[in-house]
Amino acid sequence: MLIILLFGIVLPHGSAAVQGQLVLDVGKGWDASGVGFPSVIYNGSSFMMWYEGASPKGEAIGLATSNDGISWTRYAHNPVFNGSRGEQWDSNDVFLPYVIFEDGVYKMWYTGDGYSSGNPEQIGYATSPDGITWTRYSSNPVLGPSSMSWDAFQVYGATVVHAGSSYIMYFHGQENSTPSQGMFLSEYGMAASEDGIHWTQTRKAIVPVIPTNGWDAKRIMQQLGSVSYSNGMFVAVYSGENGSEENAGENNTGAIGVATSTDGVHWTPFGGNPIVTPSGNFSSWNWNGWGGDWSPDMVAVGNHYYVYYTGEGVNSQDESMDRIGLAILPTSSLQLPEFPFAQAIFLTTTIALVLCLRRKNGISDFLRVR
Repeated sequence: MLIILLFGIVLPHGSAAVQGQLVLDVGKGWDASGVGFPSVIYNGSSFMMWYEGASPKGEAIGLATSNDGISWTRYAHNPVFNGSRGEQWDSNDVFLPYVIFEDGVYKMWYTGDGYSSGNPEQIGYATSPDGITWTRYSSNPVLGPSSMSWDAFQVYGATVVHAGSSYIMYFHGQENSTPSQGMFLSEYGMAASEDGIHWTQTRKAIVPVIPTNGWDAKRIMQQLGSVSYSNGMFVAVYSGENGSEENAGENNTGAIGVATSTDGVHWTPFGGNPIVTPSGNFSSWNWNGWGGDWSPDMVAVGNHYYVYYTGEGVNSQDESMDRIGLAILPTSSLQLPEFPFAQAIFLTTTIALVLCLRRKNGISDFLRVR
């Protein structure tokens, strides 16, 4: 009986899903039509967020900074990353940034499209000493369509994690430019690299290995957000939905969950998923009430997880518009491997408390206290 009680205390099953708040609204000019797909780095004292901004002229990547992760200031000379000049593979648009910081260098993988027929999307790489001034890799793109049927047309949306001696990239692949049943079908692929530049594809259809459970039953719409690696464990935060475009919002479609994996391929969803749900529904016409919450990025801040995400709502003309939201969860509600030391302290303290109470009052008194 005592062992069961201990496990019940140490391994929480999670709490009710959190509803976040709007933290970065649309701007003026280059990002007036929508902002989304945040990639956030926290250095222990301040935050940097790279995000996609859209306007009638196209898409580019901007930067915002914050001292608390809640109130954000746009960089005065945004965007910090534009499409290439001339007829290049990424001369039209650059978007979907994913940034990590290693050895004093900011490393960004991004999606671009250009002048070629059909404007297929490909994945490029750039580096920066400060997160503002970026240098493209000279032999971009670093990942393009392959001879495999599932990603023969385009690839996009890289998520990169440094696990041990290798980099692992998760990305979308699309077979052709013709929609099937009104939508473009895509699958997730996986590639490996020793330097983050030269990639070898290893698998396809990674995300569908995450078992679905009601809230994300429409498996094809699952989207992988950020992935971290610590103590031999991968942690992924992802979004999914349970409805269709026709009833967006009515079932609170577009929510966020978390999953863990020991190999980066086969995932175990958190039992308390979803961890973040929209703060409204279709009838409320709020900032994320149309399509819900998508494309999350999760960072550990003290004893909390900050989950940034794209909220899909509408503007005053009833047109779909993306904005960036934040939900804050206590680390105790998830117990992920980023905090093994805190968990060990909690376990040790709990055992000591139980033994003390048992010695003093007997186990029956302890049970009555609980």
